[in-house]
Amino acid sequence: MPKKQPTTAQRAREDVARGAKYTAALRARTATSTTAAAAAAESQGLPEPLRQAIQSMTAEAVMNCQEVMRYTEPDRARDWKRMTLYRATDAADAMNALSLLIAAYCQRTGTSPRRLDQYLQASYQHDRTPGPAEEHRAEVAALLGEDLPEGLDRGLASYLRIAHADSAGAHRDDDTDVERVWTAACLHGLRARLCDDVDALDTYLPPHIATIAKKIAQALDMPQPATAGAAAETVVPDVHER
Repeated sequence: MPKKQPTTAQRAREDVARGAKYTAALRARTATSTTAAAAAAESQGLPEPLRQAIQSMTAEAVMNCQEVMRYTEPDRARDWKRMTLYRATDAADAMNALSLLIAAYCQRTGTSPRRLDQYLQASYQHDRTPGPAEEHRAEVAALLGEDLPEGLDRGLASYLRIAHADSAGAHRDDDTDVERVWTAACLHGLRARLCDDVDALDTYLPPHIATIAKKIAQALDMPQPATAGAAAETVVPDVHER
């Protein structure tokens, strides 16, 4: 008996079904290729010219940061407002330029706009052009132990009261914060070596920070090629040393 031929409607349904399967398979392959391309873009190594640029711009920012710290010391009271703002904004500009340089390379290598926006943390960006906002003025008041402005957002007010409940105690704790002590000592030691002013460290720094800063400055005095013997003799200062 001859095999019954499918009707036109049946053939149409079969064609639609085959087309749907083909489309699904194509989408799956496209998604896999896109994911693989994105993964390849994310895993690309850092080109040497870009690495050098990042290090150079970071060093520039650090140099500005050490100037900020230097002008917070008592013997620089006359110029502290002008110079801390100059150098703090210089450091911020240097790091902002660095961020955009890295972002441009990410664009070039296929990082998606959504992921790049996430990396840049654009939603957290603050523009300093309008000047200090209410939240900044409120934080100054909290730092100085003054009453917060009336009408301040309740959440912000609660945070500031908790964060600055005992400013004096917080400052005392800073002196035993290992990371803060090391960072301050490194920046002060670097500046003292660059300015050939190591002896002055004792005149404006707490003794334990000055001791470490002087050792760091001395280590920077005459750079020598690293050797196994020299590394074995290196003395690491104690952050709690007085």
